[in-house]
Amino acid sequence: MNTMKKIKFLLLAFVTSALVFQTSCRRDSDDPQPPVIIPDLGLIVLNEGSWGGNNGDITLFDFETEAASQDVFRRQNGRHLGDLPSDILIYGSRIFITVGGSSTLEITDLELNEIKQIPLRSENNVARNPRGLASHNGKVYFALFDGYVARLDTTTLEIDDFVQVGQNPENIVIRNNFAYVTNSGGFNSWMETGGDSTVSVIDLTTFQVVDRITVGLNPVSIGMDQSGNIIVGCSETATLPSRAYRIRPDRTVERFANIAPTGFAVNRTTAFAYSSDWNSEGPTQFIEFNTSTGTIVSSSFLDDPSLLTLPNGIAINSQNEDIYVADVVDFSFSAPGKVFVFDRLGEYRFSFETGVAPKRVVVLR
Repeated sequence: MNTMKKIKFLLLAFVTSALVFQTSCRRDSDDPQPPVIIPDLGLIVLNEGSWGGNNGDITLFDFETEAASQDVFRRQNGRHLGDLPSDILIYGSRIFITVGGSSTLEITDLELNEIKQIPLRSENNVARNPRGLASHNGKVYFALFDGYVARLDTTTLEIDDFVQVGQNPENIVIRNNFAYVTNSGGFNSWMETGGDSTVSVIDLTTFQVVDRITVGLNPVSIGMDQSGNIIVGCSETATLPSRAYRIRPDRTVERFANIAPTGFAVNRTTAFAYSSDWNSEGPTQFIEFNTSTGTIVSSSFLDDPSLLTLPNGIAINSQNEDIYVADVVDFSFSAPGKVFVFDRLGEYRFSFETGVAPKRVVVLR
């Protein structure tokens, strides 16, 4: 992917953190459609929508009927989610959705009916731009791009505390009562001397930062395998390539050579990653690697990667090991995207249309 494409892609991801809360509370009366029945088995796809379009929403895919339903949040609630939804989490009887551009947290029931919307703004009315979500012991945690992690009580549905972490935190994973938070560096992510290169560790008992682990520049993606190894994907600068790091259970760090994930998903001790080469015209690579050893199992785990245009997310079904790749399809970020479904061996099975810029895929089961 050339430099101009990279500029456009990162502007869509980061410049929107400065957007003010616009019209995510607006009710849309045009094109009314009946509510959607949420399938017992299927997929929830979180779509970012177009930048500034206030059209982030949800696609549902039903495994039984093999049908996709679009704009599900709008059909349930009379409005879109807002600008650039960031993450989605199902926890207990609730669904939690961070909406980065509109700077809100949406809380719904399992049928995606709105329960509560929480605006996330500073005392000076500056958007805090929520990002990744995680849950533990009756609490939901989410990163705020202004340098904090928030804690929400799932009984009261109120935010009860904040803790300051590093620069522009993005994503969270929880291991043994400790939250690990990638500090992305945000707007400084292209600068080799700027940005951030750490993962903050929060003790969830005291809700205080107890460690700050140095990895590579601009850590963004994070996941954990069944052995407790935490894998961190660090995005590249203008001249440095992406790199993957492993944080062992004892918090020592190892860099995985020749593994450069833009995004990845972990199943047991295997990670499936896509790697976009921002600094050349080269195609996206799809790499399978062992999270315990860092060994590359396959340098191309998909049988036909040419099907994909601009991967924006990946997930794995832990039951049948299907792999789901969310693809933006259109570089203008204005047309519908797709989710491509592959089996464990990388054989293409089928695809279905989504909203604009699909990002997260969650398996319903």
